[in-house]
Amino acid sequence: MLNIVLAMEIEVSDMEEKAIKYDFNKLLQADSQYKVLVFQLKTESEVNAALEDFTNAAKVYNSKSNSEYLLCGWCTSKNKFLFSDFRV
Repeated sequence: MLNIVLAMEIEVSDMEEKAIKYDFNKLLQADSQYKVLVFQLKTESEVNAALEDFTNAAKVYNSKSNSEYLLCGWCTSKNKFLFSDFRV
């Protein structure tokens, strides 16, 4: 029997990393095997900076179990997604 637990946060109404970080912190606290975050920021450099910040935060967070992350940042100025996936 396969038991997959997924936690997902989507923040597309606010385009400030601070507000997105609030949702990401909820994701950190979830006891899930897979964690997905979808967000949007204006520039490619903003999205890349957020992806790096969220990745670093997940790596230092004291989690109860290992998780696989998929971070999806929509760059509104380029109309494209940038991704980061990793295991912690």
